[in-house]
Amino acid sequence: MDISLIREKMRKSIDFYLDELKKLRTSRANVGIVEDIKIHVYDTYMPLSQLATLSVPDNNVILIQPWDSNNTDLIVSSIKNLNIGLNPISVGEGIKIIVPPLSEERRQDFIKILNLKTEECKVSLRNIRHEYVNKLREDEKESHISKDDLKNSIDTIDNLMKEYDNEIKEIFERKKKDLLEI
Repeated sequence: MDISLIREKMRKSIDFYLDELKKLRTSRANVGIVEDIKIHVYDTYMPLSQLATLSVPDNNVILIQPWDSNNTDLIVSSIKNLNIGLNPISVGEGIKIIVPPLSEERRQDFIKILNLKTEECKVSLRNIRHEYVNKLREDEKESHISKDDLKNSIDTIDNLMKEYDNEIKEIFERKKKDLLEI
């Protein structure tokens, strides 16, 4: 059994979870909210991060500076059409988004989304565990490994699960605290 392969798959699940959480808005401006928005330019869809420089000059402002000023209107309309509660404004050579404070109701909606994303990540980890434990049990049935090796390998995978489960809990608590912070 190659524990590094299992660790790598589990790490990818955690990394995907972290990327998803970047998109959950808190009271503070964060380029993660907009960087992956797909904009239809040059006959294809491109993420905003590949079309502009994104920055946060202030706690509640996201500044988008398109590399091609011809894309400014496309970017503004794409963000408005998403209905994510952001109102981009064209200012000179760039686009300014003032991130409004979250209402209590909106915070609770984001907490629900956070819970869903967290559960999805946990399910992904459990599926990885299940896949490898089944492979190990097959190997044991076919006499490729002993019962002791099976038990030791499953214990190793379970310890890895506990490690990643604790990491998910920590990430969840930090994000929840950010969402509830006024």
